[in-house]
Amino acid sequence: IPEDGHWLVACTYSNTGDRLLVGTGGAQPLVFDRDGNEIIKFVRGDQYVADKTKTTGHTAAVTATDWHPLEREIVLTASSDGTARLWNLQGKTQFDMLVCHKVFQAKNSRGHRTEITSVCFHPGGREFALGTSCGSIQIWNVSRVSGRPERVVHDAHGSSSKPISSLTYSVDGTLLASRSFEDNAVLIWKAQRISKSSRPIVACQGLPTLHEQANFAFSPDGRYGCGGASALATRSGPDGAKGELGSLNFYSIGDNGGIGTPSVEPIAALETQSGPIIAKWHKQLNQVLVGCSDGSILVYFDRALSKKGALLSAAKAGRGVDELSALLKSKAPEGLAAVSGEILAPFAQARKRKRRGEEEEVNPVTRLEPERPASGKHKAGGQGNGATTFAQFIADQSFQKNKIAGLDPREALMKYSDEKNYLGADKDKVLHSKTAEEEEEELENGN
Repeated sequence: IPEDGHWLVACTYSNTGDRLLVGTGGAQPLVFDRDGNEIIKFVRGDQYVADKTKTTGHTAAVTATDWHPLEREIVLTASSDGTARLWNLQGKTQFDMLVCHKVFQAKNSRGHRTEITSVCFHPGGREFALGTSCGSIQIWNVSRVSGRPERVVHDAHGSSSKPISSLTYSVDGTLLASRSFEDNAVLIWKAQRISKSSRPIVACQGLPTLHEQANFAFSPDGRYGCGGASALATRSGPDGAKGELGSLNFYSIGDNGGIGTPSVEPIAALETQSGPIIAKWHKQLNQVLVGCSDGSILVYFDRALSKKGALLSAAKAGRGVDELSALLKSKAPEGLAAVSGEILAPFAQARKRKRRGEEEEVNPVTRLEPERPASGKHKAGGQGNGATTFAQFIADQSFQKNKIAGLDPREALMKYSDEKNYLGADKDKVLHSKTAEEEEEELENGN
C-alpha cells in the first residue's frame, strides 16, 4: 500500500522503466523501484501558507503525475491546491523527503486560483500542458517560471466550464487531445496554435464515460486515435441486473485547415464486458492496452502490424492441412486399429527407454522395481523400508529386549547385594588397632 487511507490517482513509469511515480489521494507522491520498494517520498507543504508558490510541497490531494520524457530525474505532479510542481529526484531533501524544484500556479480567466485536474509533458520535454477544473488548457514552459502560461484557451469544452479530465499529446507533439467526462466528445487541438481564440480541428463524438480518469490515445503516426466509452446497461441474463458495459472506439483524425470543427463518428468499435478507462497505444509495439473498470487489462494487436509484445505470448496458429493430406484422408478414411495397443506396448516402452537414456533405465522407479528392504550398518534388526532416518536409528539402538515389566523392584535391587550382613555372615572385620587411651599416651610421651 503506497499510503494507507488514500486511493491511487496516477501511476507513471520513468522513461527507462526502472522506477514508478505514484500519486495518491494524499499530498505526498512517492517513487518506487520496479520491485515495489520505496525510494523517496515527497515533502508536504504548509497548508497555512496562503501563497502556495512559497511552500516546499503540495498542500492538497495529488490529481495527476507525469515523468519527463528525456530527463531521468525530473518528474511533474499536479494537485487540487492549484499548483503544478517540478521535482528533481537528486535535489534537496528535508527530513529524508524531497523538496520541490519549481512551482507553477494555475489561474482561471478571472485571475483566481483553480484546481489542476490533468497534466501532460510534451514529447520534446520543453513544455507541458495543464487541464483545470474551470475548463481551461494551459501550456507552460519548463525552463521559465512565471505567473502566466505561454498559451492558454479558456472554456475549451464549452461555456459551462466543464473540467478537463485528460490531456494527451501525439507522438510528434503536434496534436493535443483534451477530454472532459461531463460531455461525450474528445477535442483535438493544434498544440502550437492554442490561444484564447483557437478552435479544435476535430471533435470525436460518441464517447460517454462514467469515470473521471478516462483518456484518449493517439496512434504512432497520429492519424488515428482511440478512447473508451462506458454506460450503465441491463445485462443479458436471468437476473436482468444493470451493469457497466462499454466499447473501445477508434477514430480517423484529419485536418480541415482550421475551417470549423468537424465532428467525426467512430470508424470501429470493439465491445468490452466492462467500462474501459485508460487506453495506451504503444508507439514501438503498435498495440493498444486498455484498463477496465473491473480490474482487467485488454491488449489489442494485429499480427501483421504489431511487433513483439502480446505476439510473444499469443497462441500459435494451428497447423494447416495441405492438399495432399486432405486427399489421402479422403481416399483412406480412418478406421479401427489393426493392432491393439496392448501388443505394441512393450515395443513402445523399449523405444521410450532408449530415448530417455541409460540414466533412467537403471532408475528403479522407471523399471517399476519393488522397494528393497533397508540394509547396512545403521539397520538395527528386522525388515523395514530403506528410508531409515536418524531418529529411527536412535530409537532402534535404545530399544531394550530384556523387559522388566512385572518384576518386583525389591528383588531386582537385592540381587546386587552379596549377603545379608545382619544375619551374622562371616566377613573380615576391620577394627581400629589402638584405643583412644593408647593414642593419648603416645601423644603425651611424644611431647
